[in-house]
Amino acid sequence: MASSNPPRSPRTAIALLLLGGLVYAGLYLHSAKFGLYEDDFWLPLEAILTPPGGIISRGWYYLVHPIQGRPLLALTYTLIAGANAIGGLWGVHLGAYLIKFGCAAVAFSILRRFVSEFAALLGAALFILEPSHTAGQLVIHSYGVFLACFFALGALRLYQARHPWWAMAAAAISMLMVESFIIYYIVAPLLRIERTRAWVRRAIIHAMGVALLILAVLLGRWFAGEQRVVQYAGSPRETFRLVSETIVNGTKTHATNLWVNASSSVAELFHQSPVFAITLFFTALVFTRAALLYFSSPRQSDLEDSDLRLGLFLFCLVAVPAAYATAFKYHPATWTGGRLSWIHFLGAFPVAAVCALLIDAGVRTNRAVRLISVAGCALVSVAVGTFQLRIQNIYVQCWANQRQMFGEALSGTPDLGPRSLIVVNLHGAPATTAVMSSSWADTLVLDQVFRWPPDWSGPANFFASNEPDTLTLAASRMVKTGEEWKFSLRPWLGPEGQYVAVDPKRIAYFEYHDGHFLRQARTWMVQGVPLSLSLAPADSVISSLRPDGPLAAILLGTH
Repeated sequence: MASSNPPRSPRTAIALLLLGGLVYAGLYLHSAKFGLYEDDFWLPLEAILTPPGGIISRGWYYLVHPIQGRPLLALTYTLIAGANAIGGLWGVHLGAYLIKFGCAAVAFSILRRFVSEFAALLGAALFILEPSHTAGQLVIHSYGVFLACFFALGALRLYQARHPWWAMAAAAISMLMVESFIIYYIVAPLLRIERTRAWVRRAIIHAMGVALLILAVLLGRWFAGEQRVVQYAGSPRETFRLVSETIVNGTKTHATNLWVNASSSVAELFHQSPVFAITLFFTALVFTRAALLYFSSPRQSDLEDSDLRLGLFLFCLVAVPAAYATAFKYHPATWTGGRLSWIHFLGAFPVAAVCALLIDAGVRTNRAVRLISVAGCALVSVAVGTFQLRIQNIYVQCWANQRQMFGEALSGTPDLGPRSLIVVNLHGAPATTAVMSSSWADTLVLDQVFRWPPDWSGPANFFASNEPDTLTLAASRMVKTGEEWKFSLRPWLGPEGQYVAVDPKRIAYFEYHDGHFLRQARTWMVQGVPLSLSLAPADSVISSLRPDGPLAAILLGTH
């Protein structure tokens, strides 16, 4: 059997440098203008706002009291807090880049055992940059999903290098962060496939070890009363249905996303400037051809072993649907609210590995096929690159949208007081698709922008919607109990405990006109009761409250 550790060469270091540059350009070229998005206002925001002296104790708390049954999300929290302590929000995004580069580097190390360095480089880059999802720049996913993937790929690499105990430890870390990537390690023996009884014996022992690991984690969650484990364990028929649908729909959607996003990026680029598009393609063609020439080397003995490449192909064939099977609890794994789910990243490595096999086969045949393969690689590079740069611009626009929305709404509510409610109609305002400018997390923001006076009867709250008739939607969430009005901020969490008290005399309503959010005067009918929504007072009833909370400097630019 050929060695699973081909010798390193100076070209390997150059390949890693190129890979780092590609990941940075594709995902973080405009990171200086990135902010926080959607779920980032949950755990990541808490981590960012934690004083350096409290990082360890709070991280230990989340280790002992696991979030969603995942104790090593404590590592996610601690790393975000540490990155922020070092470099602020920019440091957080820099840390996210390093995690993704680490994923790409490990993927490259795995793939170069099966294909040439040229094919491994392109495969690793495609793995991180493939356009099947657009949630990659969210901080919560970078330090959660991608970090779990890093340990899962590390487990594969350690298994390749014949370090089974270290591999099992890395797989356990991955599973205790985000469980879905454990599927990679389950089918790891395929990466060292042999037509021998010894391989069968090793594969059986491996399967037993992984089964014990999974059983231990599931039992731990069961006894801890983790909601999803208890729910799905009690309804096996429904769980089987969800698993089946997620495998089919998830795999289909992944393939559709790849084609639609890549092809639409090329079409849009060509439509905007045909000359620039053609120039960009030929530039990519020249660089791709140069990379092929530079990374060409005498074939290593591994690359002549067809069983190894067959093993990698079988690994990919099994890993894609199996990975979606583990994500059934997120069903449906489709485009939701204009944002592609991170779930599609589960299939990114197997898909990229198949592409690396195809690239390697193409450049190792006759001259005509080699030229076609190089041209195809150049075209895919242009498609993926333009797509990711467009997504970066959307993230920049989204952060600007959020800062404008909160900034103008809060400055237009000088009468903010106990139990105030700010309602913002986003219809007509600049909108983003890859990541949402307004989300469920809006309700968490005010608590960190202000320090509520202890004598207030209740905090102020915030609600925004893209619905043209936002007031009608807001009215459907209002209830009156006796003389008290309440508003449902998060109805998806159930009826109990999701209502906040509202002072009907302190409701401010904003609409978007002429590039700004402006406060409007309205008579608002709620359950047959007219409520008066007034303009901001000129010089009276002005609140002494100022946005001096820990989030104010980040979101509003206050100091």
